[in-house]
Order: sequence, then structure tokens, then C-alpha cells
Amino acid sequence: MTVEVDRRKIRGLLPHGSGIIIAEMAGVSKISVTKWFSGKNSSRRIEDAALKLLSRLKRDRERKLKAAGLL
Repeated sequence: MTVEVDRRKIRGLLPHGSGIIIAEMAGVSKISVTKWFSGKNSSRRIEDAALKLLSRLKRDRERKLKAAGLL
């Protein structure tokens, strides 16, 4: 089962420079990641890396907020 992801939404939630990290995680070039976000190509490896990075950043943010007593 394939779930369609909203690439623009993912890109908007990621900090500047995340494309390089996603490229390293997926073992592809930065331009491949850029093309994936623009919808010009399709890559399961890039999609998985982007979602994994997004999840990791969300977990880190929640952990920091809890440590600061804000959650």
C-alpha cells in the first residue's frame, strides 16, 4: 500500500539545509532531492529519508520542550 505524501508540506516543516541531510541519508545527490521535492522524480529512498528526518526533528523538539518544562 502506497501513501501519497504532500512534498510541499514536508519541505515546509523541514529547516533550511535539510536537503543535504536527506541526500546523505538516501545515498543520492542533492539535485535528486530537489527534483523529488519539486515533483520531477519519484524515489522511495528519498521519501523514506525525508520522513525519517522529519520524525527525528519532531522527537528532538518534543524532548527539548519537555526538558524545559513547556510540555
